[in-house]
Amino acid sequence: MYRSKLFKKRLVIVASLLIFVTLFCMSGSYKLLSFESIKRNSLWLKQQAELNRATTIVCYLSGYIGLVVCSLPGVSLANIMGGFLFGFFMGVLCIVVAATIGATIFFLMIRYVIGDIIQAKYAQKLLHFNQKIAQNGWVYLLLLRCIPLIPFFLVNILAAMTTIKLRTFVWTTAVGVLPSAIIFAYIGTQFMTINSLNDIFSFSLVSAFLGLLALVLIPVIISRYWKIV
Repeated sequence: MYRSKLFKKRLVIVASLLIFVTLFCMSGSYKLLSFESIKRNSLWLKQQAELNRATTIVCYLSGYIGLVVCSLPGVSLANIMGGFLFGFFMGVLCIVVAATIGATIFFLMIRYVIGDIIQAKYAQKLLHFNQKIAQNGWVYLLLLRCIPLIPFFLVNILAAMTTIKLRTFVWTTAVGVLPSAIIFAYIGTQFMTINSLNDIFSFSLVSAFLGLLALVLIPVIISRYWKIV
């Protein structure tokens, strides 16, 4: 009876995810998330953000969350749009909120569909691993989140396979995406002066990226201190 109910729950989750992905892809809204499209409609988008701020924020958050849940490309450009549409501080807030909510939804879906099965099947083999995660899981997640080269969706999947607590996943995601959110939001505030994506690296923003790398070292220092203690 328990297995039957669990199977039905997983079936509902998978079906819901498939329906969401299908509708999101069929809408074609994600196709508008290209540099050329945003640049072409930049004045109109900016105007909408100023005249209908609340509606624009809701649409932005919904689209961003959809990208994360569906694991579609374009998150970096969505980050830049946050700074462009809402300014630096509100842009950073929107990026962090949307990224955290989207990652959490995806995390829960993967955990209940696949994660539980893997943990149950390989319980003994994963015992030592789960103990390490219980002790230092937040350090590992922060390290992974702060390294831009690691795909966002991959971290979500790996975390869902572990026994990491939901609240730990949520706060490490929010803190971990903050450095990149700050940089991308700042780039967004300069969007009108950018003619192509290649121009991003021609600004003095190189120093900002170096600052991000410096922030990446902070979790490393924390992890070493944690081991010592």
